[in-house]
Parts: sequence; structure tokens; C-alpha cells
Amino acid sequence: MLLNAAGSFLPYVRFFSYEFAVFNSVIIAFLAGFLYLHFLKNSNIDSFQKSGYLLFSVIITLVPVFYALTVSLIYNNCLTLHGLSYYVVITVPAPLIGMAIASVSRYFRMQKTAFLTVFFFILLAWIPEIYFNPQIYFYNPILVFFPGTIYDDLILLNFDIIAYRVFTVFCAGVIIAATGLCWSKTVRKYQIIALLLISILYASTFFVYPRVGLSTTRDMLEKTAKGKIGQTENQIFIFNDISKEEAKYISFLQRYYIDDLENSWGVRGKNLYNTFIFRDNTEKKLLFGTANADVAKPWQRSVFLTTESYSRNLQHELAHIAFADFSSNLLGIPANFDFSIIEGFATAATGYYDEYSLEYLTSLFFHYDSAFLSENSEGIDFFTLSSSAGYIVSGAFIKYLKEKYDLNSIKKLYETGEFQSAFNRNFRDIFGEFYLYIKSLNYSYSEERAIYFFKRPAVLRRYCPRYLAYRINKAALHFNNMEYTQAIAIYEDLLKKTNDSRVVLGKVRALLAQQKYSDTQEFIQLIKGEVSGTVEFYLRMLNIDLEYLNSGNSVVAEKYNNLLKMCPTEWFAEYLQTRIILLERDLLKNYLDVGIKRKSEILHRAFKSTGEPVLISAILSDGDSLTSELESYSPPKEGKQYHVNSHSVLNISGYLERKLKFSEAKTWLNFGIKNLKDGLTDKLQSSLVRIESIEQIMSKNAEP
Repeated sequence: MLLNAAGSFLPYVRFFSYEFAVFNSVIIAFLAGFLYLHFLKNSNIDSFQKSGYLLFSVIITLVPVFYALTVSLIYNNCLTLHGLSYYVVITVPAPLIGMAIASVSRYFRMQKTAFLTVFFFILLAWIPEIYFNPQIYFYNPILVFFPGTIYDDLILLNFDIIAYRVFTVFCAGVIIAATGLCWSKTVRKYQIIALLLISILYASTFFVYPRVGLSTTRDMLEKTAKGKIGQTENQIFIFNDISKEEAKYISFLQRYYIDDLENSWGVRGKNLYNTFIFRDNTEKKLLFGTANADVAKPWQRSVFLTTESYSRNLQHELAHIAFADFSSNLLGIPANFDFSIIEGFATAATGYYDEYSLEYLTSLFFHYDSAFLSENSEGIDFFTLSSSAGYIVSGAFIKYLKEKYDLNSIKKLYETGEFQSAFNRNFRDIFGEFYLYIKSLNYSYSEERAIYFFKRPAVLRRYCPRYLAYRINKAALHFNNMEYTQAIAIYEDLLKKTNDSRVVLGKVRALLAQQKYSDTQEFIQLIKGEVSGTVEFYLRMLNIDLEYLNSGNSVVAEKYNNLLKMCPTEWFAEYLQTRIILLERDLLKNYLDVGIKRKSEILHRAFKSTGEPVLISAILSDGDSLTSELESYSPPKEGKQYHVNSHSVLNISGYLERKLKFSEAKTWLNFGIKNLKDGLTDKLQSSLVRIESIEQIMSKNAEP
């Protein structure tokens, strides 16, 4: 009970779910094994002792369930059959694992020491696997399975996990039976041989696991890749078919980011970077272990992204590798594992978050959360903030330190993770100066933008994430099978417990699929103000869409324009501008009421009659490619009024850049810098500098 109460302070363990099962698997395996070792001190165990041990094993296995039930009744926690399934598969067999370790430990003179050594050796056996293999997931006899990151909430008890658990239980049973049958103080040499065989069996898992899909080696990744760019250093592995132009672009883009890190941050260490670009999130999940997060492994000098995400996240992930040269440990990270420093450095290297400068967004956050400074006087509590705030504030702070202090102090901060040793000043004083610096910039405050970026739940404060993801996945399966009523029933049940954006959007999507526009509007009005900022603005826009679909009233044009004035991001402005254009051409109803493919056709048709640049970006945002006609389209001429914003310009120029159409991309960027005053001028200029630098690098280097 006490151990579970203490464990409730650990991330996610407070929920009767996956983490709860893993936590108790460790505790129960240890307690059961330690007591079994005590029973094994005598060569003969009578029936009373056996029944006593069995009762003890049952009790320690049931106690956590009763604890979870008690907590659930008091705090309305999520005690579910889904959580019970984790417990049955992961935790219930744990006593057998402890007994097997105890059975092996009895061969040693110092049995308790041997037990502790073997137990923790097995518990931590995943470390070499994670360190030397590219994967971030692992299987373990005590922990059973670990996904690697907290960004993938869905952990299904699939065939691999269940089969692995059955196998470990079988092996534990064999070890217990074998040692029980052949135990004799006069023939210990045979047990030592058996122990050696068990060790060999364990070591063989490093060769067996990759062949049965329980781990991924570097060799497996390289053989799976469609192609490789580069030879001995700065290699890029591509997992889907891309054009020669894009392959060339990726190579030189990486070269530009590496050069920029070296020139700006004084990185002069190992000049070796390995980039793995998977086809999509599904393939990344299968081979690497995570779908939703792009990841760097600094100690392997490797980054893992997808074709869709590399243009956004390559610079950030390469920065993790570069800053490993400042570290003094084997992982290439600060000594104190401070995520605000780890992610702050990488975010500072990019300088932007969702196209806006870090300083600007930090000023919004300080206005939005006036208590932040007093609540974080000893350091930035990265995981209790919304994910956006954690990255933004940490990145802006590190960027400020770099500009104010010498580079040696910055390196010292990354190496030690300690402000006192790096700057001879404590965090409170330095961050207080940073706070005043941000305030002195006098950025104008936008409440809508602040709500959009920062009204989001912190990663570690979400409601019952594993159960929620399981139910959302089940609803999504119903939706894909066009079983909308069943999907809505699941979403409505979840909405009694949480207003998670995925649940809200899931119900909206299912209602729209049934063309229940009035019901959708009613639901939006009911949920309004109770969702995250990202979803809140989308629902306001969708409400106007539905009003138009229900009534066909052209008065909605005024509502779109009014919402446009309060727009939290430029890419949201693109959505609204697209609707305004289509409404003027009487194409909006068809656009809102058809699938993705038809939407693209409508956008192409609208562009031919209007020449509106924002429609080119909208086509790209829908995942479509541009025709040669659109690729050669020039920015608007002086004096003509068109719908266009900096996001549209960045989207179009980025597409052209990846096509190696640098001249056309620069024309768009220069147009945006000269004519658009929507707060993204710095980002436009940064993109222009990047293209010009890549051109210079390409002129000096042969094609990869």
C-alpha cells in the first residue's frame, strides 16, 4: 500500500493502467523472489510453508488492485477493465519471475547479495539494447515492455507483448522446476553449469530479439531503407521513394544546418550525423518505436524523422546531436538530465516555434501566466507546463543566455546542467533578468494567440492517457468502418470524464460524417470554452461553416472576416481567407461538403478564376502537389489586392525550395518581406538566408 502511495507521485503511475502494472511488476517480483529465497534456505519445504508462500504471493498481487479500487472510489480515478488487462498480463505473473531469480541465486554463498545482483541486472538489461540499437522501445522479463516515449499514449496488448510474457513465464517455470529437481549441496558444479547456460540463454536474446521483431538493429534499418545519401559521415537513410531533387535538397539542407550550428554555437566536435527519414509515422512506430515524436539519440549521433516532418524538425534534432559535444557523459546530455536545458538548447538553435519568434511567444506566455516566475524560481518545470510553453520558454531563455554570456559559459551550462557553476549566479537571478528583458521588448498582446498556444494540458497532467487512447482508437475503428453511432457513443462516454481535444474533434467528425449539422452546432455551443486553445478557435470557425451549410446565408462572410481579425496564427488565417474566396465564387458549400480529393479540385478551379496566392498554399496544406502552372506562378504585382499572408508565402517558398527552384522561392520571400506586416518578417528573412546559404554550399560541393 505504502509503495503504491509513493508511486502515485510518479508520472502516470497514479492511474490503474500500464504504468501502474509495470511499477507493481517490479515490486512484486522483488518481494516474491526475496521471500522465496528465504524459503529455499532449507532443502525441504513442508506443505505449510508452501501454502504460506502461495498465500503471500496472492496477497501482494491483490493489494495493488484493492489500493487502486480505494483510490478510484475516493478520487474518481480510472479503474477500468482495460487497466486490469495490463495488470493481468504484466503484473500477475511477476511472482514467478522473482521465484526464478531466487532459484538461480541460491547457488551462491551470499544468496541475498546474489539475488539483488541478478534482479537488478535483469531489470536494467535493456540499457545496452537502447544504447547500442537505434530503437527506443524494449522488452524485459520484469518490466515486460516499455514504449520509449510518453508521446504515444496508445499501448495495445498485442501478440508480441502477450507472447513475450508467456515465453518469460515459461522460462521462469522451467528454471524453477529444473533447479528444484537437481538441487544438491554435493553437486553444485552442475548447478553452476546450469547457471552458465542460463546466462548464455540471456545473452542470446540480443541475437534472437531482432529476428522475432522484439528489437531493431542498425543493420536492419539500413537494409530496410530505400536508399542512402552520403558515404562515411553525415549519412541520410531514406525509407521511401523520393525524387533526385528532393534527395539532393535534404543532403544540402542538413549540411547547412550543421554548418550553422558550428558557426553560431562553436560546435567543433565529432563531425558525424546519421539521419533516418521514415516513410510515415506508422513505419517509424514499427521500426523505431514511436509514431508521434521525432527523436535524436545524441550518443549514437543519429536522428529519426519522417518524410512529412523533416523540413520542420531536422534542425532541432540535429542540434541535439551537435550539443552532445558539450557534454561530458556517455549520453551526450547535461549531467542532471534537465529537459529544460536539453530541449531549450535545441529550440534556441532553431529560433522559432510555429513560425513565430521565441521571444514574441514567450512575452505572450508571461502575460498569459503571470504566476510563472514565482512558481518556477528554482528552474523551469518542463513537464508540468503545456508542451508548447516548455519548448518556447526554455528555448527563448537559452537563446538569451547565448547572446548575453560567453560561449564557454554556455558550454559549461550544457555540460553540468548547473547555472551556478556556469555563470557563478543562481537560476533565480538570471531568469529574473531574462523575464525583465522579455517584458522590455513591449510586444503587443494577443489573448487569442496566447490561448491558442498555451491553453493546453501539460503532458503529465492528462486524464488517464492509456485508457483514453485505447477508447479513442476503438472509436476511430468504428468511424473507419462507417459505424458512426458506435463511435459517437464512445466519445460521449469519454466526454463525461474529459474534454480532451481528440475526443471533442472525434465526436464532431462523426457527427459531420452523418451530416448532422444542427447537432454538431449544438454540441459546439455546449463544449465551447471548455477545450484547449488549439481546438477552441477551430470550433469557432467550424460553427460558421455549419451555419452556412444549414442556411446558405451569405452573411457568414462578415463573420469569417470578423474571426480573421482575431486569428491566432497565420495558417489559421489561410483557412479563413480560403473560405472567403470560395464563398465569393459560390464554391464554399461544395468545398465544405466533399472529401479531400474533391477539395483539391475545387481549390484548383478557384485559383484559375481568381489567381489568389493563398489558394496555392491551401492546395499544399491539403497534401496535394502543384502543377507546373502553379509552380511558375509569380507573387502578386504591386497595387493589386490579393489574399496572402506570411504563412502562405513560407508554405509556397518551402515547396519550391524542396524542388530546388531557389530563384522562384526567393522571389516569394522577398515579396513577403517587402509587403506583408503580420509579424513573421523575421521568419521570412531567416528562410531567405537559408536558401542563399544552401545555394552557396551546393556551388562548392558535388552532388551527393
